[in-house]
Amino acid sequence: MRRLVVFVLAVILICAAVMPSVSASAAVDNGDEVIVISMSIGSPIMTINGRQQTFDDEVTVPILRNGRTLVPLRAIYEAFSLEVEFVNGEITGTRGNTEIRLSINNHVAHRGARQYWLDTPPRIVNGRTMVPIRFVAESLGADVEWIGETQTINITQVRQYVSLGNVRVYMGDSLERVEGILGVQDRIDPGDHDFRWHVYNSDYRRFIMVGIKNGYVEALYTNASGFETINAKYGDKPDDIVSMHGTQVWHDSNAGDAAHAVLIVSDDLERRSNYDDSYYRAQERQIFDLTNVFRVNNGKPALGYDDTAERTARNHSRDMSERRFFDHNTPEGITPWARYRNNNGRYHGSGENIAWGFSTAIGAFDGWVNSAGHRSNMLMSHDFLGVGVYGLYMMQFFTRR
Repeated sequence: MRRLVVFVLAVILICAAVMPSVSASAAVDNGDEVIVISMSIGSPIMTINGRQQTFDDEVTVPILRNGRTLVPLRAIYEAFSLEVEFVNGEITGTRGNTEIRLSINNHVAHRGARQYWLDTPPRIVNGRTMVPIRFVAESLGADVEWIGETQTINITQVRQYVSLGNVRVYMGDSLERVEGILGVQDRIDPGDHDFRWHVYNSDYRRFIMVGIKNGYVEALYTNASGFETINAKYGDKPDDIVSMHGTQVWHDSNAGDAAHAVLIVSDDLERRSNYDDSYYRAQERQIFDLTNVFRVNNGKPALGYDDTAERTARNHSRDMSERRFFDHNTPEGITPWARYRNNNGRYHGSGENIAWGFSTAIGAFDGWVNSAGHRSNMLMSHDFLGVGVYGLYMMQFFTRR
């Protein structure tokens, strides 16, 4: 009797994938998730989350100059856990990978490699160094509120994080702290910015990718069920989520727009300038993981790895890129299952998803989730998966025993 094999094919075409605006590193070394600092012009008292502190003396108080608030250098830098170096009138404050450089009486300031113009520069007042609070606070991802009636400055900084069960990783955490709570990563992948993903995939129910640069957390991503951030959690509908600069919550339009993944990335990062084979292989591994996490979230077993399916998918992605077509079949009419068979595949092709226009596995995966046919394909009764990435072409090839 002839065996009937049903193939499920799906295509997604997205012409451009734009990464979200992103936030600055957030890591004040205390147990508070939200840091609120309040001070008033002329007052020697500063409060940090309601706890009162005093400046060095009654002369060292916040002042107004040209409509801008200047505050004592030492007090505000300590409040933000910045390490300070003062050399020849140049003030350098560092915290993790964030570096702020100011100079006395100089209108030009720097945050990392970026240059900014200050309406009012740092000054020496009564022998004390005074710095512009808005620039310093906003450089660290904090919001600044000015209350004119009372001449009060309120600074609010949210410590962004991702939680999975009783495990919580904060932006700006040290690698040492991350490994203390998560253990050593299962692998390290290049990121699409100048950091490296530390991937934890040994348990898909607690899957997380932690972006590390120079020993500090600069990015977080997970699509594991049960995740929670300070402004959203897995399954939330859009109306339940508070929009927050730097945090992108991905929704599943085929499941009532429920939140299914979250991405947080720091401001102080540069996009990678080149994409090579090592980067493409990393995207393949990530698509494999994200697909299996998605299946586990939906009560399906994780798929095994099929190296022939991967080779079939990779070759077709490269072929589409080099010959500038976008289809499951080649221009000569060779079908996906024929390509797999020609590669001496030992199983039976059972489905294929292709995508174009994404530079990251995260973006392509979310595109598939939000297309009914692709989503269904990822959740069908397959046994194995191979992923191929080349340039902006990405594909999944599913097989069965």
